[in-house]
Amino acid sequence: MSDARTRLGLGFNDFAKVRDDLYKQLRAIKTANVVGASYITTNNVVIGASKTGGRVDDSGIAISELEKILKIVETKSGDYTLTSSDNVIIVDATSQDITIDTPAAVKSGREYTIIRKDDSANAVTVDANSTGNTTLNGDNTQSMPDQYDAMQIIYDGTEWFIR
Repeated sequence: MSDARTRLGLGFNDFAKVRDDLYKQLRAIKTANVVGASYITTNNVVIGASKTGGRVDDSGIAISELEKILKIVETKSGDYTLTSSDNVIIVDATSQDITIDTPAAVKSGREYTIIRKDDSANAVTVDANSTGNTTLNGDNTQSMPDQYDAMQIIYDGTEWFIR
């Protein structure tokens, strides 16, 4: 990333501002369909649309492209079912055992990153069976017993796999 910042002539603070601005845009999404567009332009910036029928925000930036640049990070301290707007979930099980459920309806290729933050004795479990009736690496559940355990999971249309 430092090479990209250097080539663009951006210092760390400039890069952080661009990231924060993109985050704000992603949070304030107003969707529209882009049918047959190969790219979208906005304020002299051209961002390729990844596929026809993609969504764009109100300034014309392809949502799929923003999501590739920016990952939304949320912390959860109780049981939680992943949603289509989640990317990275940081789990804090300091006060209780926590189960993170995979979503029931999701498209093939969907990925999530789950990270355990705390070092408590409480259990952190990722469950692919409770809502989606599927498996995660062949089992219904996978545990995350240690602080900073991280799991990136991807769905193939039938079951979840740990990358």
